[in-house]
Amino acid sequence: MTDYPIEEIFRRAKLGEMAVYPPKDEFGYNVFGADVYTKPKRFLLLDDIVLLPPQFTPERLEKGIELLREPLYTDVSTETVVGGFKVSMPVVCAAMGGTHIANLIGP
Repeated sequence: MTDYPIEEIFRRAKLGEMAVYPPKDEFGYNVFGADVYTKPKRFLLLDDIVLLPPQFTPERLEKGIELLREPLYTDVSTETVVGGFKVSMPVVCAAMGGTHIANLIGP
């Protein structure tokens, strides 16, 4: 996993809340997160949906060798149980920020 954001993890661990949320006077007018100008990929790689650091993704190399390419999420079973519900891929739902910014961005 060459693009695992370890520096960003260290920065957030060091700065805490300041690294994740905008300053209070900018709250509701600033958005932190993904680059909105990057064209989305048709298929996500496992790196794009990774929930754990690479040392917790066993047998990934073997699966890549078997397929002769980087595994996609459709090539592996991501089935698990979250909160008593069987899901095919764990999902995290994050807040959008203040109501004002959510109204500007939302549908």
